[in-house]
Amino acid sequence: MKKCIILLLILLPVIVFSQTLTDYSDVYFYPHILSPGDILTDGPRGEPVEIKESTVLIWVDYYPLADYAHPTLYTLISHESVRLIHGMWSPFLNKKSILLNEIGQYALISPLKLHENTPIGFNVYIFPHELNSNDVIADGPSGNIFRLLNNTLFIWVDFAPNAKYAHDTAYILLAKRRSRVEKGSWWPILNNKVILYNQTNKLAVISPFVLANPYEQDVIIDESAP
Repeated sequence: MKKCIILLLILLPVIVFSQTLTDYSDVYFYPHILSPGDILTDGPRGEPVEIKESTVLIWVDYYPLADYAHPTLYTLISHESVRLIHGMWSPFLNKKSILLNEIGQYALISPLKLHENTPIGFNVYIFPHELNSNDVIADGPSGNIFRLLNNTLFIWVDFAPNAKYAHDTAYILLAKRRSRVEKGSWWPILNNKVILYNQTNKLAVISPFVLANPYEQDVIIDESAP
């Protein structure tokens, strides 16, 4: 019995530290649009991520308190595609560290309109509230329904904002257990209510967005894209 108590006392700090690391994730919005020629790497010595056109960067730190290699996620949004790229470090842009520990310095304005007056314009919408497994997102009134496994930050990309018919959209669901991109053709419906589409008031979403994820251990990254 005494040995068991001693073992528990030894393991208790480890257990508490492990749980502390998994309490939340930080979602950072880079305040500038990436351009062709920019060099983005995961850490100072990571492989360069190709930037071929104007791109929005969102970086997720799944374990903000960890000061060693740990799972992170790069979300890259451009007119051509939405890419989810997993990493183990913080982002470096043109050989300079960005976003890490930059708390409350930036805000992303939603909707973010890129190339607004050109044929390839598109809008990026950030839903300003955390969603959970009780919420239901649908692609239009009769489209696919996307299941949320745990607390999620929802981002919707409208690739043809002026279109009044079915067209390409993207549903970006950022969560510790499973981050993914789903293809869409319509506007998002949350719990039977249309959201984001034709949003008239702009919203400022502070970076980082703190996404609560109590005691989640698994990080599964689905790199599918529309």
